[in-house]
Amino acid sequence: MPPETESKPDNEQPPDPLIEAVEQHGGKLYWAIKSIARRVETNESGEITLLFIKYTVKVGNDGFALIGTLKKLETLDATDASITNSGTAPLAKLNLMRELILDITELGDEGLGPISKLRSLKRLSVSATRIGDLGLKVIAKLRNLESLNLSATNITHVGLEYLKPLSKLTHLDLGENGIRDDGIIHLSAFQNLQSLTLNYNRLTDQSADWLKGFKQLKFLNLKGNLISDKKRAELMESMPYTTVNT
Repeated sequence: MPPETESKPDNEQPPDPLIEAVEQHGGKLYWAIKSIARRVETNESGEITLLFIKYTVKVGNDGFALIGTLKKLETLDATDASITNSGTAPLAKLNLMRELILDITELGDEGLGPISKLRSLKRLSVSATRIGDLGLKVIAKLRNLESLNLSATNITHVGLEYLKPLSKLTHLDLGENGIRDDGIIHLSAFQNLQSLTLNYNRLTDQSADWLKGFKQLKFLNLKGNLISDKKRAELMESMPYTTVNT
């Protein structure tokens, strides 16, 4: 009879790729990170300031605990990583963080608390995550944000009111969220907006009329909404210096 093989429990998680890389590189975190990254930059002292993780490498909570030790890290792109809400705590230690990208992850409202402590953050991208309206209250604590991507999340027109404190925003992406006209009025708080993406929502002619006041915009994306051809033409005519995608 062939020897019996030990079966693994169905819920057993594979080892974290960053933890594995550290072991493979003799405990040297720098070289481990280099091996799982598509781009790395360092300062004059050799400390990592920028980290773009490979899309095929699913760094999880254990790996993020190590990333949280990179005190000089300013930019992190962890798109499609395996981080969950309980894995964001180490990020709160990264006081120099200016750009954070966690698109296509399991991140939800409960994981935003530590991120809200990153007061130097200028750009936050959490597209295709589980963040909803309550999470916007937490994001609103990041008063220095200039760029915010909330496309394809669980937010609604109701939650947009919570974002009003973010008066420094210049780029805002709210695409693919089912937002209705009721929420557009809350965007009046963002007088510095240069780029506004509202594609594939549920906006009608009412929103088109209101958006005519956004003279400072350089780019406006309204593709896939319920706006009539007449209103589209009126909107484009009223914003001659804006590239309007309808």
